Amino acid sequence: MEGYQKLILTILLITAGANIAYSQNIRTYDVTSGLSANTIKYILQDDKGYIWCATSDGLNVFNGTTFRSYGCSYHSPREDGITALNALSLLQHKDGQKIWVSTQSSTRLLFDPEPETFHSIELANRSDTFPPP
Repeated sequence: MEGYQKLILTILLITAGANIAYSQNIRTYDVTSGLSANTIKYILQDDKGYIWCATSDGLNVFNGTTFRSYGCSYHSPREDGITALNALSLLQHKDGQKIWVSTQSSTRLLFDPEPETFHSIELANRSDTFPPP
């Protein structure tokens, strides 16, 4: 074997070993995992590390193990105060607890996770974009 062939073989072996050493375990989540819809439109991680997902069928929070869904078409309105929610974007409130939710119907909601309720918020200027640029 010539010198350049040994060099190429050595590089290939080192590269293959590096790929094996740095391989990652990737998990995927969908409705069978507890997500309310497979279409995620926005993702936010809050101060506690929870992952919030705005979907076409509600607001979802993932604690690292399970999903909890709010505003979904399969919930009764009494459970979380809303019949159905097509969430578009999310923004964490300055208090670090509540989540602002912008919806397809141009409604802005403030979700309070402690009592698990939504509050509709009327804006003075409906032409404002959300979240702010």
